[in-house]
Amino acid sequence: MKASYQWIREYVPSYSGTPDEMAEALTFSGTEVEEVEAVGDDSVLEIGITSNRVDSLCHLGLAREVAAVAGTEAVPPEYAADHTGGPTSEVTSVTVEDEIGCPRFTARVIEDVKVGPSPAWLKDRVESLGMRAINNVVDITNYVLHELNQPLHAYDLDKLGEHRIVVRRARDGEKLTAINGTEYALHTDDIVIADSEIPVGLAGVMGGLDTEVSESTERILLESAAFDGSSVRKTSRRHQLNSDASYRFERGTDRHGALTASERAARLILDVCGGTLRQDPIDVGGDGPAPEPITFRLARIETICGITVPTDRVVSILRALCCGVEENGTTLTVTPPTFRADLSREIDLVEEVIRIYGLDHLPVQAGMPIAVVHDHPARSLRERLKDRLVALGHLETVTPNFVKEGAFADVGFLVEGDGLRIRNPVRQGEGALRKSLLPSLLVVRKHNQDHGNDNVRIFELSNVHVAPASADADVPHLPVLGWMTDGDLRDARGVAEAALDVAGLTATVASFDGPWFESGTGGQLVDAAGKVLGVFGHPDKRLLKQAGVKTRPSYGELNLQHVLAGDVGIRRFQGMARFPGVVRDLSVDMAEATPFGDLQESVRDAALANLESLELFDVYRGKQVGAGKKTLSIRISFRSPEGTLTSDAVDAEIQRLVKLLNDRLHAEIRGA
Repeated sequence: MKASYQWIREYVPSYSGTPDEMAEALTFSGTEVEEVEAVGDDSVLEIGITSNRVDSLCHLGLAREVAAVAGTEAVPPEYAADHTGGPTSEVTSVTVEDEIGCPRFTARVIEDVKVGPSPAWLKDRVESLGMRAINNVVDITNYVLHELNQPLHAYDLDKLGEHRIVVRRARDGEKLTAINGTEYALHTDDIVIADSEIPVGLAGVMGGLDTEVSESTERILLESAAFDGSSVRKTSRRHQLNSDASYRFERGTDRHGALTASERAARLILDVCGGTLRQDPIDVGGDGPAPEPITFRLARIETICGITVPTDRVVSILRALCCGVEENGTTLTVTPPTFRADLSREIDLVEEVIRIYGLDHLPVQAGMPIAVVHDHPARSLRERLKDRLVALGHLETVTPNFVKEGAFADVGFLVEGDGLRIRNPVRQGEGALRKSLLPSLLVVRKHNQDHGNDNVRIFELSNVHVAPASADADVPHLPVLGWMTDGDLRDARGVAEAALDVAGLTATVASFDGPWFESGTGGQLVDAAGKVLGVFGHPDKRLLKQAGVKTRPSYGELNLQHVLAGDVGIRRFQGMARFPGVVRDLSVDMAEATPFGDLQESVRDAALANLESLELFDVYRGKQVGAGKKTLSIRISFRSPEGTLTSDAVDAEIQRLVKLLNDRLHAEIRGA
């Protein structure tokens, strides 16, 4: 933004600093001056205004900043104009059909004006800011815009149909030729200023060519309004049409200042152009609500900034910024001015005080203090789990918490209770909070299926939910890890064991016949205390059909709350083996109803010397085994840290295991 040094000085007559000193004062108080350029007898400041400081997009706003830093007062211009004509309502009317898009619209009428070139002082002011001088009326509206930050627009009253204004949404097929000479096809979401028949301006963006003020104009209608920033922004982007007015309305102008600004412009028009100002301007919408007072605890300044600012200085700074201040001992009741919408919290006032008081007062300590911050255990575990699953070839997914109603909404493994449904879902038919990650991962699997992706391995860490016990209770949730692979149950179980290993946990596998797994495929992971850590299995065909998944994936889910409780935190490592190992493969015939977990437990109970690992690598069912039986092919690895094992030593352990399996599980070793 460009600003004139001399213009700012007019509102701070007691300030005697040079342009460079003014630039430094503004910059160190948070309003950065990027460049100072001499222009004739004046200097133009190029200023970077942050989006929250709309009040500084004008010369009076900058003057307030200078006055506050210098410890003096800003003097606003004269506003009052002579109203010598009849009531405004005798010659025009205003109807606002969209009160949200236009919360306030004011109109003044000035008659018998003489439109022509601007006087030298006005022309120089306008051109110093990079604008083109047009005529005295238009130049005054631009002048007041940069003086008070209120966009204005002047219409030729006699060119308005029925001499009236209607603020409404555009209609299908309507067009507008703007004052830039371009015709725009209007959208039904555009807010327009219209007369009795057609649009004559895009609200908050630009006026129309047909009703612009020219040298033949004798009566003008002066608009000063407040428009919804979001609507103006959308209209401006939609038509790729930007203006000084839209720039300000998008960021939020001061609704309370609309009538004052139009009176200031009317005063200047009477001085420069002559004419008669009608009484009783039309005001639709009014000032609106006043700013809420803020309780300001003076001790907060020292708490946040580390320094004490004298109370009288705090009060003087806030009053210099046009805040209303009431002293109440150790607190102040501060009422922000209407043009400072960015002041709504106590911390905002602390910032105002310290930036005006001077950031150079803040203590600077030598060196840089360093504090050791340990990662939260839950966050650390989540990251380690993610790393482990990625290492196993899985891809992480992030899916919505809501699923389709019906079977998907009822799926649950690790939580108990009814599901929770909402009345206004974001997506139609997806108003149920999930009780398991299975439905969400099935949707992801279907998406990959549609794109020809095979051998999908995916996982997600998220919360699952159930309905609260009462309307005012919190919604219960449980953090879980869910994963899905196109492999068989061994893959699903392997992922579970790898995930538990991250936390240093082990679990046994027991059968699980839940309704959401295929019959006979479900398993649950149970720790030594009997606590269920998770489940795995093949999803039931009903769910696969609802999701449209044609493959037969396996799925698993872990209770991260239980896993975190058992997380050992400290990891232990051992070196590479120095001596070779010995491997023995066994094919074990056993009853179909006997789970692999029983075989695994038997191997553990046998306490085989130098046992390194046990792996299930094949399951066979067929005629050679017989009905009601299966063959589990297992691989047993032995290794000694003391030296190379002999075959005799390993065979002796194998024979001991075979006898135990026969006695406990009635199992037979094929080929033995």
